[in-house]
Amino acid sequence: MGDFCRNLSEIQLQHCESLDSLENLLLASKATLTILYLKKCNFTKLKLRNIRLFALKRLVLEDCCGLSKQVMMGFLEAAPNLEIINCERFSLLSQSINISVKLRVLILVSSPQLTDAMFCYIVHSCPMLEVVALCNCSLLTDWSVGKLVQHAKYLSVLFLSLIHI
Repeated sequence: MGDFCRNLSEIQLQHCESLDSLENLLLASKATLTILYLKKCNFTKLKLRNIRLFALKRLVLEDCCGLSKQVMMGFLEAAPNLEIINCERFSLLSQSINISVKLRVLILVSSPQLTDAMFCYIVHSCPMLEVVALCNCSLLTDWSVGKLVQHAKYLSVLFLSLIHI
């Protein structure tokens, strides 16, 4: 698989119950992979072991099940140069994780566990944010939005839906 995947720049997987081969795909394409798009995939058995995806710029996790704290932290640790995160059911329960300081676009949908404290940690960790979209993040309040506007000096687009303002 190594030679076949050596030049992959984008991986899109949809409706995958088993992601056993994803780790091998990521390892084989780690130098060139810039976009990872996973839709309706099952992460319950996924383990990202010591994979570094330095080229990965865009991560899209849409309507996936089993997106645990460990899986999300695995992706964030593996991809230190992420510029775009588009995620449903985002779960960052630890503030010890490093989020890319290069992050420019943050789209979080249906993330009921995302608190003001967690969101403010993200805002302070990502000074380059330009676009933020928050939808159905029921624990976020206007305090978070105020901190975002105060600290995100490059913010040009803000979309809010179903949060407590």
